[in-house]
Amino acid sequence: MKLFNKYDTSGVTVSDPGLQKYINLKPILLPKSQGRNETKKFWKSKAHIVERLMLKMSVTGHKGKKHWRTSGRNTGKYTIQHKNVTSAFKIIEDKTKQNPVQILVNAVEKASPCAEVI
Repeated sequence: MKLFNKYDTSGVTVSDPGLQKYINLKPILLPKSQGRNETKKFWKSKAHIVERLMLKMSVTGHKGKKHWRTSGRNTGKYTIQHKNVTSAFKIIEDKTKQNPVQILVNAVEKASPCAEVI
């Protein structure tokens, strides 16, 4: 089964051993759990990494000092985030000729703090 019916996640590897149990790459067609695991402990680790990216994009709030996005109108627009992520993945695939899910996992690994940061 391929993500968005385009990207195979079976070849995607997580090289950081500390992040392996928190980055979920199970094969799914559409990354949408609809909050089924929200009441469970450590539910974010069970969500697919692309779904977590799409949920993070829908968070409202400030942009600098200006309240750029208001709270009520901009949340819950899954189709907009789906379109944005698929178009971004298409651009990444065209430019790098690599799996965009692997590029996302590499970016998350590089953005995470090192082991002995105080």
